[in-house]
Amino acid sequence: LINIIFSLMYKNIPNYNENMNQSAINQMITKNPLFSALSFFEIVLFAPVIEELTYRFGLGGLIVGKKKRFVVAILVSSLIFGLIHFNGLTIQITKLEAEIFYKAGESGNSSLIQLAESLNFTGFANGITETSYNSFIDHLNILMRNEWLNLPIYIVSGACLGSAYFFSGKLSSSIFGHALNNLLSYVFMF
Repeated sequence: LINIIFSLMYKNIPNYNENMNQSAINQMITKNPLFSALSFFEIVLFAPVIEELTYRFGLGGLIVGKKKRFVVAILVSSLIFGLIHFNGLTIQITKLEAEIFYKAGESGNSSLIQLAESLNFTGFANGITETSYNSFIDHLNILMRNEWLNLPIYIVSGACLGSAYFFSGKLSSSIFGHALNNLLSYVFMF
């Protein structure tokens, strides 16, 4: 429901797309049929259990303590959950690397092309020019904007999962909700 609401809010934003975390998962699943089958267990079962144990039970439980600070636990664990799925630092480092490779000239061009291809940018097919380099930087800026736009989705989702855990008192509640969300995402990828 959260994904649908945010998708409706963001639908008119040019070049809006999923964040790098989701994009990497989509690529892994769609490129290799064997990985598609095996990834089901990682995405739908293992990730929800591990993440709920880490963020809700571990971190959240530590924060709640004897004073029963449920709201603080939900807020902090949700923020950390969101930031773990945020790749803004990776994009900033990539921009720095791109600038270094571009300024290095001929010796750095193959590294810049490899860097660009790793982020699905194919604008260097006819060589590296100032225009194609600027297009790559624009591409990185769009990726960064999408990371910021997707961050609230992860934080609000984390808050829902945290609420399910802390108000029910059962870790199975947040694990089930997380697994169901990942299952739906997994099915929609195909």
